[in-house]
Amino acid sequence: MINTIVTFIILNWNDWKSTLYLLSRLLSMDCGHVMCKFLIVDNGSTDGSVRFITKWFIYNKIAFDLITEDNFNNCKESSKHTNVILLVNRKNKGYTGGMNTGIRYALKCLSPTYLLLLNNDIDIDPNFFKALNNAPGDIKGPRVLNYYNNKDIPQPQVEFNIPLLSLFSKISSNIVITADHYRVYNMPFTAQRLEGSCFMVRSEIFRKIGLIDESFFNYWEDTDFFRRARSERYKIVIVPASIVRHRVGSINLAVRKSNPRAAYYLGRNGILFIRKHYTGLKRYIVYKLYLISSIYMFAVYLIYLRHPLSALSYALGIIRGLLGETGFSGFLEHYIGKYNKL
Repeated sequence: MINTIVTFIILNWNDWKSTLYLLSRLLSMDCGHVMCKFLIVDNGSTDGSVRFITKWFIYNKIAFDLITEDNFNNCKESSKHTNVILLVNRKNKGYTGGMNTGIRYALKCLSPTYLLLLNNDIDIDPNFFKALNNAPGDIKGPRVLNYYNNKDIPQPQVEFNIPLLSLFSKISSNIVITADHYRVYNMPFTAQRLEGSCFMVRSEIFRKIGLIDESFFNYWEDTDFFRRARSERYKIVIVPASIVRHRVGSINLAVRKSNPRAAYYLGRNGILFIRKHYTGLKRYIVYKLYLISSIYMFAVYLIYLRHPLSALSYALGIIRGLLGETGFSGFLEHYIGKYNKL
């Protein structure tokens, strides 16, 4: 008897090949006694993603619903019998707005027990969902490896990047989750936050604390969400037996890769996070600490990654954050996008 419904939400923006690869892997899973529904949100792609994805469905004889933005509020009867749904946004609403499109539709129309939010640039182990679903917890995340070198991606348990984080982890295991933790723990364990590329959320949590904060647009939204969940005493858990591999693109030290657009929002949204969650003297102190640590991050972009445009983007993001910018940045697109195809 099926009494658990899990809706997988995959966000696509101009990367239909990665989306279809991940979806093909998910569709080949054994969901066991769980009803799995797969919701792909196209975030205003301009590369023909919707056309290629629908052709792939037809070619592989996969029943699906195609729902445009005009019909998001109308739950189609067929959605109750179709496990694959493609939602189409007219424009790019960022990670936050795109995911919220899927979350709203799922909560309204699909009656999920859990929602599983996934970046389309991950690969999954065959047993990843079974291990994740069987684990206790309100918000559950897998062990996340770097796709390029198969090493664990450190998962900070503090809300701000501390310079030389790996060194601090030798002093206190509470600062960052590393490979050392998985040598000790082979059972699910409690965490303060998860790696944001893949996590599973009990649907009632969204109804209780709200959806993803769209003022972030991209980046820091997961840190904000986990903080709000902890404030309501929801249990956040890492499940070592559940493994995914993430092709990290925002800043990947393993392959010395960075993205100027990501650098901008990473810098700016740290300021937004501080403004949202701190007040008075504490806000002033955290601002100072954040700006000091940002000097280190600027040096990482400029010297280690050798990407001056990312360093500039990061610095400008901080300045724009201090000026009060939120959401989509027209400034970024106009003044930085013209110098590089971001």
